[in-house]
Amino acid sequence: MHAVLGELVEREVARYVRDMHQHCSPSQRSLVSGALREVFNAEGYDQARERVSTVIEQLAPVAPKVSAAR
Repeated sequence: MHAVLGELVEREVARYVRDMHQHCSPSQRSLVSGALREVFNAEGYDQARERVSTVIEQLAPVAPKVSAAR
């Protein structure tokens, strides 16, 4: 069960990152991917919430559509 759920989560994360790439220019995609990776690699829910706030602040001036597409 865990292996299947893990694969589903990974697929959804990849789909989400791909969707966010549609909201930024190709030159910004590595920056957006790295920022989102920090959120998805969080140890728990509370840490992820903190990282989301930081990531949104960092991306707002560079990729405003990504930061608004929560």
